[in-house]
Amino acid sequence: MFEQYNPSEQNAVQEDISQLQSQAKSGANWFYWIAGASVVNTVIFLFGGDLNFMLGLGVVQAINGVAILIEGQTDSFTATKVGAFLINLLISAAFLIVGYFAGKGMTWIFTIGIILYVLDGVIFLLFGDWLSIGFHAFALFFIVRGLMAANKLEKIPPPMNAQ
Repeated sequence: MFEQYNPSEQNAVQEDISQLQSQAKSGANWFYWIAGASVVNTVIFLFGGDLNFMLGLGVVQAINGVAILIEGQTDSFTATKVGAFLINLLISAAFLIVGYFAGKGMTWIFTIGIILYVLDGVIFLLFGDWLSIGFHAFALFFIVRGLMAANKLEKIPPPMNAQ
């Protein structure tokens, strides 16, 4: 099919494919940033800090909040804090896995990641954290663009869209 195009058309098509691949990869990479910010938020919590990155997950902050309610605010490691840390690591790992497979162009996992991140945004909505909601919307914009690019790449015959 690629042979049907003249050289200038082949270059234009290849440029379009390259741009779609870059956009899909960029969208998938947001899941890595989300997971990373969530791990950093959890480590800060574990050491008694109260700083949070907006890009991080609301569910991680909710789990940290529950741990504080159970144990009270302490600066020491407690079983509850360590338990919350481990749960948060598992949740962050799930987002890393989503990022990995979305980066491979698997649109179904992109969709699952988007659904999970939207649901996570609802947590911030419940608490009226508008800045975090805005950042979730910002990240979702780029993640959805990545999904749309991955969807377009799926429709291109494999010899043309080979990475």
